[in-house]
Amino acid sequence: MAQDDRGLRAVEQLPLASCDNEALRDAPPGDGLELNLGDKQVLNAAGLASIQPLVDSMPYFVMLVDARHRILLVNTSIVRKMGRPATALIGAYCPKAIHGLDAPIPSCPLQEALAKGRDVEWDIEDPATGRWVSSGIFPTRYRTDDGESVFLHSVRDITEAKHAAMDLKRKARTHAALAALLHLSSTDLTLDGLLQRALDEILDIPWLSVDTKGAIFLMEDETQGLRMRAQRGLCHAVQDACTLVPLGHCLCGRAATSGKVEYAADLDHRHDVHYDGMAAHGHYCVPIRSEGRVCGVITLYLRAGHREDAEEVAFLQAVADGLGGIVNRKLAEDRCTTARENLIQADRMATIGTLAAGVVHEIKNPLAYVIANVDYGVNQLRNLLAIGEGSAGRITDPCVRHQLTELHHALGDAMDGAERLRGIVRDMRTFSNMRNESTALLDINQVVESAINIAFAEIKPRARFTKNLPPLPAVAGNDGRLGQAFLNLLVNAAQAIPEGCPSENAIGVCTSVEAGEVVVRISDTGNGMAPAVQAHMFDAFFSTKDSKHGTGLGLWITRNIVIAHSGRIEVQSKLGEGTTFSVHLPIAQTPDEEKPGT
Repeated sequence: MAQDDRGLRAVEQLPLASCDNEALRDAPPGDGLELNLGDKQVLNAAGLASIQPLVDSMPYFVMLVDARHRILLVNTSIVRKMGRPATALIGAYCPKAIHGLDAPIPSCPLQEALAKGRDVEWDIEDPATGRWVSSGIFPTRYRTDDGESVFLHSVRDITEAKHAAMDLKRKARTHAALAALLHLSSTDLTLDGLLQRALDEILDIPWLSVDTKGAIFLMEDETQGLRMRAQRGLCHAVQDACTLVPLGHCLCGRAATSGKVEYAADLDHRHDVHYDGMAAHGHYCVPIRSEGRVCGVITLYLRAGHREDAEEVAFLQAVADGLGGIVNRKLAEDRCTTARENLIQADRMATIGTLAAGVVHEIKNPLAYVIANVDYGVNQLRNLLAIGEGSAGRITDPCVRHQLTELHHALGDAMDGAERLRGIVRDMRTFSNMRNESTALLDINQVVESAINIAFAEIKPRARFTKNLPPLPAVAGNDGRLGQAFLNLLVNAAQAIPEGCPSENAIGVCTSVEAGEVVVRISDTGNGMAPAVQAHMFDAFFSTKDSKHGTGLGLWITRNIVIAHSGRIEVQSKLGEGTTFSVHLPIAQTPDEEKPGT
């Protein structure tokens, strides 16, 4: 670059370089320059010879030409490049001598300078080599002895400077796009709203030669595919076909699998999505990466035949990487918000549990009075009716006997209801005993029955219910905590099945003894779970339900309760077919069994 600057300074000192040059304007006649009565001076052979050393010192191509493209002078850089002596070039027709053409090249700056009457300088790229040159024509205040205007023609290699400028421009564009995306991340937009705005920002970049259509997909672990979260300009057929794209499928799925940009100039064998009337088009499918893994894909449409551009690809990958960080941050914020809401919900449920325990305690005593008095009334009516049927026949009026009979039936129904209420109170006492850490020998069937009674309102509108609870050996544990675990599994089973078709679905509970363990199995014919969901189902705050139906804590709590009882929990599930949870608990040892040698 320093050598190039010296050449520029040399050009500035050349009297022929500009019509405003003071040295040229004030140069005295003689020494090869003859004064003309016109406004231009004649440049003769002696004058050309006097400036030859000056142009030879310039490290790039310099020549003098006249308005008819006749070469008047060349420097040694041109001579070396052409491999011909200067005498073979001077006087020759420039397009023929330099370019081997019979007419000026389309980008000839001399033609432009002649048409506009001023200096012209163009930056020209050689497609074959990728090199850039600055080709300039500068009118002088000289003319030839036959009256033609003289021009200084220079050609400088500016490849390095051009690439540096292009790199700066590319970085500025990238920074501007990333700044716009970062600004979006500071707004109150939802994740989908942020992705839509980001897509609009990308598609509206004026220099990016993409069509005004595209989409942004995010990875879904539970479905093992890409879910379309934002789109612009896509027809309904594409939206329907590409709502969920499996990994490895079509260009988007391939980009997610490979982690590399997938480019297509037209519809080729990789384009798996087709529909009637699909127009020819190409694609850039750019993976969105975050924390070393692909979390999504940006898909942009190209006009058919568009050539892959390395600058575009580099820019889009930078934007996608920036978007990956923003998406990861937004997801983390959403997780924090959900966790905060879940903790609030958990605290609310704990408060409700405390209140329920108090209500149960308050109901218990008056309920005992109700049951005792209803039982007394039933027994008295039974005695009266028995007396009326005796030989003495004290109650002979049929109307009175009918009324007494109806009253006896009514009190019997009341007694059944009171007994059911007492069972509910007993079950609620079990579940309100969560803070009690004491353990005892338990009949797991009774704990399961209590959980079934509480969950039955959730099960009834969704599925047929079956149970098989044979006698079991005792288990050491806390009835409240184990009851909570079974209740969570029963509610999960119910919520895996939509309401409305209970005859077509089933939920079953069975208990058994296997290899020294008590086993409780809770099965459903619901939605089932994909392997990706099963991998995270016991994580705290992980949930596939909406916020109204799940906190993401149920299975996490259930597993911790089972582990605390020296047990384990297993799951078998298949997407679309149903799920079975198996809780294994060790059989309690009796005092005799604990003695050595027994």
